[in-house]
Amino acid sequence: MSTKQKGALPPKYNIHSSPYQKVKSPFRKPKKAPYPDEFIHFNRKIKQRPFVITKPTTDAEVPSCLDAEDALDIYEQVTDTAAKTIQLAFRKYFRRHPQLVFDEDAEQAVLSLSKM
Repeated sequence: MSTKQKGALPPKYNIHSSPYQKVKSPFRKPKKAPYPDEFIHFNRKIKQRPFVITKPTTDAEVPSCLDAEDALDIYEQVTDTAAKTIQLAFRKYFRRHPQLVFDEDAEQAVLSLSKM
């Protein structure tokens, strides 16, 4: 079927031969990743064995050499570091991809340039 024939599809549509004739629309946009790219590279440089969380029953059988206060302190440090890293990744992402905010008074979308 040539595009010059009457009633043919315009050339912007690509027709692929298959058991079913598929028409791919040029208006379909590729999907974005649901999270920033920074999250993919978190554990790339670690050469040690990956950290594996075992079952709670296994942990209960191993005697601990840490006091409860030391364990709580380590937990708080890890939580703070993780929160800072995630916030930094989101800030970098949204600096490169500013959000659109709908202004009800002006009835239009406006770029949000406020810092997080």
